[in-house]
Amino acid sequence: MSSIPRRLQKINFLEQDAENIVLSEDGLQGPPKIDNILPRIPHESTSQIKIIWPNGEMRQIVGVFRNKFLSTLNGGKIIVETDQNGVPNERSGSILSSYLTELAQNSTIAPLHIPRWDNEMFKTKQHEMIKHVEVKFVYPPETTQLTRDWILMTLAKKWRAYKSCLKKKYYNRDARTLDEILKDVPRGANEHQRLTLVGIWCQDSHMKICIKNSKCAKQQKNSHTTGRKGHARLLKEMV
Repeated sequence: MSSIPRRLQKINFLEQDAENIVLSEDGLQGPPKIDNILPRIPHESTSQIKIIWPNGEMRQIVGVFRNKFLSTLNGGKIIVETDQNGVPNERSGSILSSYLTELAQNSTIAPLHIPRWDNEMFKTKQHEMIKHVEVKFVYPPETTQLTRDWILMTLAKKWRAYKSCLKKKYYNRDARTLDEILKDVPRGANEHQRLTLVGIWCQDSHMKICIKNSKCAKQQKNSHTTGRKGHARLLKEMV
């Protein structure tokens, strides 16, 4: 059995107050009842990351934490604090966001050949995405549905951004032939899904939408200038 990473430091709390994680009616893994635990944790910077294990043990991370460390938690889950709108507002939200980027670029979980995020084919996949997230992360029960909505919205943006990045890097009809584009399969991308995706890019209807979206994007003058931290986290740090 692998040991707990040395980067984790124990937090003093009453273990009997932490209840086991349960499954909800829809089969998704719900968060443990942490309402009575968190208020007794000493006030810390929003840069701290807290982890809770199924037996109720809770620890906080000291120092750097990378997404690759998620596989070493042995059933532990990152506690993601949220605001009243279910939006993550601490450093743990950045870890969650990075994990969502990995999910959005996983062609098994988020297929490339589905034309749109709101397509009927994506409904089952979206349910699976929430399951993947809730294996590694837990958030307050009172904002569970709001947080799930935020997760799906963020995944949709990252999924579209990933496809846009692939198109910009590998689909250049002015410089390469279609055969050259089809043979150049990006690393990690599903070859069959990408064939369908390139077919979608070649459609006249798709190209008209791209031209329209490009014009709209150029009209946007005010960009996000607050750095990598989200607005919810910046607001909490300012209070």
